[in-house]
Amino acid sequence: MTTFQLLIDGSESSEVAAEYALKLASVCDAKIVPTNVIDIRRFRTPRSIETMKKVVEDFTKNLNNTAMNLNVTIAPARTITANPIKDILAETKAIGADLIVTGAAGYTREKINDIASEILKRAPCNVVLARGSHGNNGTRNKILIPTRDNESAAGHAASLAKRFGADLVACNTLENTDIPPARVVYLSEAASNTGHVLGERVAVSGTMAAKQKQAYINRAHKDTDAFVDIAKQKGVHTKSVVLEGNPLDTIPDFAAKENFDLMVLQYQNKGRFSRLLSSNISEKLAHSAPCSVYIVKNGC
Repeated sequence: MTTFQLLIDGSESSEVAAEYALKLASVCDAKIVPTNVIDIRRFRTPRSIETMKKVVEDFTKNLNNTAMNLNVTIAPARTITANPIKDILAETKAIGADLIVTGAAGYTREKINDIASEILKRAPCNVVLARGSHGNNGTRNKILIPTRDNESAAGHAASLAKRFGADLVACNTLENTDIPPARVVYLSEAASNTGHVLGERVAVSGTMAAKQKQAYINRAHKDTDAFVDIAKQKGVHTKSVVLEGNPLDTIPDFAAKENFDLMVLQYQNKGRFSRLLSSNISEKLAHSAPCSVYIVKNGC
C-alpha cells in the first residue's frame, strides 16, 4: 500500500483534490493521510482560525464517510496552522508520502496558488495539482503527456491511463516549421553539373518546402514512438500528435480544446540560479494547464 498526502484547506479546489485522491487511491490500494492547512496569512484572527478549523474538520468527516464507501483507508488528519510550506513538507517526510494531492488554486482565482507552487518545486515525491469542478468524481478519461523534456514520465502516464481506463495522447511540438524561401548551393551540388555554382542562392519550390515541412513533422512523430510503445505494451489505447508553435501556448490550448482531464509532466529539479539561466517548460505548463496535472519528480 502506498501513501497519499491530501492537502485540505476547505476550498472548492481542495474538494476537487479530495475527489481525485479518493479515485486514485481506490485503484492503487493507497492510504490517504489528510493534512488540514489553515493558512494564517489569510486567516489571521483567532476567531477566523477557529472557524476554518471547524470547516476542514467537517470536510474531513465527510471525506471519511465517502472513503468507507470506496473501501479507501483514511488516516487521522493533522491540522497545520503555522508555516504552511515547511510544516506540510515535514509531514510529507514523517508519513513517508509517495504522492501529494492538492488543489491548484485554493482560495485564489489564480491557476495555481503560492502554496501549490512551492509544493511543486520542493516536494520530495510526486505531486498532483487538481483542477476542475466539484462533482466529477475524479474521473480521468483523456490523459495528455507532452514528450519534450518528459522521458521518465512515460511509465507513469501509461500506468495512470491503465488504472483509469483512459486514452493516452503523446504530444510533441515543433516551434518553427517555416522553410526559408531560398537555399544556398553547396560544393557537392555545384560539382555535380546541375547548372548552379557554389554559394548561389536558389529559390525553394512550394513542392520542396512542403516535403521538408512534412519531414519535420514525421521526425517529430518518430520522437514520440518510445512513449507510444510503452503505453501499448501496457494495453493502453494511445496515439501521437504534433503541434506547431510555442509549446507554452499550443499545449494548453490543445488540452483545453480536446477536453483532457489530466496532463503528466516530468519536473526537473533545479536550483534558483539554474532556473534563471534555463527555462523549465514543465513547471510553466503546470502553472498554465487547463486541467489537473500529475508531476513526476526526479528519482520518483
